[in-house]
Amino acid sequence: MPSLLHGTLSVTIFEVDRIQNGCGFNFFSKGTGQKSCGKKFLSKVKRMVLCRPEIVGSRLYATVDLDKARVGRTRMIENQPYNPQWYESFNIYCAHLISHVIFTVKDDQVVGAELIGRAYIPVEDVIKGYIVDKWVEILDVNRNPIGSRIHVKLHFLSAAHDSNWSQGIKIHAMMEFLTHSSINDRVARDPHRRKPGGDLKLGDLLKKKADEGVRVLMLVWDDRTSVEELKKDGLMATHDQETENYFRNTNVHCFLCPRNPDDGRSIIQGFEISTMFTHHQKTVVVDCEMPDSTSQKRRIVSFVGGIDLCDGRYDTQDHPLFKTLDTIHHDDFHQPNFPGSSIKKGDPGRVYNRPLPVLQSSDTDTWNVQLFRSIDGGAVVGFPTRPEEVAVSGLVSGKDNIIDRSIQDAYINAIRRAKNFIYIENQYFLGSSFGWKSNDIKVKDINALHLIPKELSLKIASKIDAGERFTVYIVIPMWPEGIPESASVQAILDWQRRTMEMMYSDISDALEEMDFNIIQGITCRFSALGTGRQRR
Repeated sequence: MPSLLHGTLSVTIFEVDRIQNGCGFNFFSKGTGQKSCGKKFLSKVKRMVLCRPEIVGSRLYATVDLDKARVGRTRMIENQPYNPQWYESFNIYCAHLISHVIFTVKDDQVVGAELIGRAYIPVEDVIKGYIVDKWVEILDVNRNPIGSRIHVKLHFLSAAHDSNWSQGIKIHAMMEFLTHSSINDRVARDPHRRKPGGDLKLGDLLKKKADEGVRVLMLVWDDRTSVEELKKDGLMATHDQETENYFRNTNVHCFLCPRNPDDGRSIIQGFEISTMFTHHQKTVVVDCEMPDSTSQKRRIVSFVGGIDLCDGRYDTQDHPLFKTLDTIHHDDFHQPNFPGSSIKKGDPGRVYNRPLPVLQSSDTDTWNVQLFRSIDGGAVVGFPTRPEEVAVSGLVSGKDNIIDRSIQDAYINAIRRAKNFIYIENQYFLGSSFGWKSNDIKVKDINALHLIPKELSLKIASKIDAGERFTVYIVIPMWPEGIPESASVQAILDWQRRTMEMMYSDISDALEEMDFNIIQGITCRFSALGTGRQRR
């Protein structure tokens, strides 16, 4: 019988005692049948004949699954074919309706991975909160023992018993978010506060500062599609080649940096990352005078996040639709950017939100900003590699990959601590695909496993059960960036619909268990805001 595992699951994967196939050979096997053993024997002999070290050597790893949702994966252990030892720990946030916690052992291949077997621990053994430390039988695809065991340790902490979940934040009664649009006045060009040289374009300004002796370094994403045969400015229209050419033979150092896949990805995944994934972070780092103006020393000031410094992005807090087309947006007008576009499909000046009252410039002392990101070892240098250092640093180990998952973890902690309301705005809103209805799709192929939507619906359900007021505001565009009729945008819209359906289903189930007439102040609201212009 499935049970809701909602909380934090601490897992340690120690080792497998031995790996054998039951045919008298120390070769891996999917099953115990004679036909399966014969195929596996021929496969291993073929490996040996090829004499390629990277193929002959085993590359074993283990995963943690909550039924079909993969939530953890160890590093790969090479050349330990009989007794792989990982000794890796995971701190897993969970909000899953499951029957088993599953440990899967696999052997990595050049293409894909070969299943060794799976070990199953019933959710009933874990959900009570007791420490489970045991050797578990590893089974083949037919649930038959393969003669191997895996040593694991689990400890579950229910969200209902977490003080953050039950009491909320004690210091602040409400959660505060500082969004991009609320700090635009610090970086946008303001016609009422002109500065000398304020009419210079960005490129001219950078060259001017470089000629004055300032060291100007630019790290720009290299769009692999920016080639003459496809489209010079790239399929994403980032103009990276034009930027490099503009600063060539100047004192500005401009370097185009591609997004390269990490070693743990397959060939196909590597191609997708190198062509479709960007270096999406935005950072401006400058030197600045010290607060004490009499000092000759300088300090470093960094601006993290924001929008791309390119065409099609510049905006103000007023989000003008037409009045700036003859001035600042004269050469920055992209409509129609796809065939058949019309005003019915929206406009480029959509406003996502207005500043919250507590974030006005007169209330700067109350501002509190936390920055989080998600990145892996394929896009950053210096991540630890030893399992114990990875765990202490709050990182997650993967298959030849170290991952920073702090964005999801920060969201989850904020949601679980919220007392009165939650406000989220994003370009997309989809996830928790393990909870979607699967009558017409294969949910496991979607792989949108993060917990944010499920955490939100469970938070509302807990407030319904407690008879307390609570509101969730989620602001998203009417459709994400791209052509609305395109396959990718249609897929995103469909996944968003399924995500909302799952959330409202959870809320509906919680309401049915209570007296609907006495439930007040419970809201889960999705909004797509827009800019309007009065008819004259």
